[in-house]
Amino acid sequence: MMRKIFHFFSSHIFHPDPVARATNLVAVVVALNGPFYPLSAIAVMGSDGIYLFIFMLFSPLFFAIPWISKYSSVSSRILLPLIGIVDSLVGVTLFGTASGMSLYVIPCLALCGFLYRPQERLVGFLLLVAGIAVLLIPASLYGDPIFFLSPNSMAHLFNINLISVGMLVGLVALQTRNLFAVDPR
Repeated sequence: MMRKIFHFFSSHIFHPDPVARATNLVAVVVALNGPFYPLSAIAVMGSDGIYLFIFMLFSPLFFAIPWISKYSSVSSRILLPLIGIVDSLVGVTLFGTASGMSLYVIPCLALCGFLYRPQERLVGFLLLVAGIAVLLIPASLYGDPIFFLSPNSMAHLFNINLISVGMLVGLVALQTRNLFAVDPR
């Protein structure tokens, strides 16, 4: 059974282009995290964490990226940071800036640094500018969050997001390292 699951994900992630393959791996890891993110929040925050199930709606979008890459590598590489940026914007709108949801833009910025080839630099630059713009939006422009959490739950949510973003940046760094590894021969 585990072998079949591994084979399914391996074949879903595989792409002959190593950059698209790295994109697919990051997308699938983020998609698979969909149910675990709210469950870990509930474990730490209690019933306030239930609101985070809304982010499972993004999982199918991330799961679709490897499928899209089979038809257009460029489209899949554009969609990964774009969906991540939109996901962050939704998070800040729902929970406010104190939640740390805008931190998810940081791995998107890192992705913009290696997903695009020289002829695609403009796309990468535009996505980079969009991500930085999201980080620079003043809290007052977002207005009041839709979901109000207790200060204790908000502090826990910020910490969960900080840890999650750190792990995601680590995954992106590992994929970058693999892409730019030089054979010493």
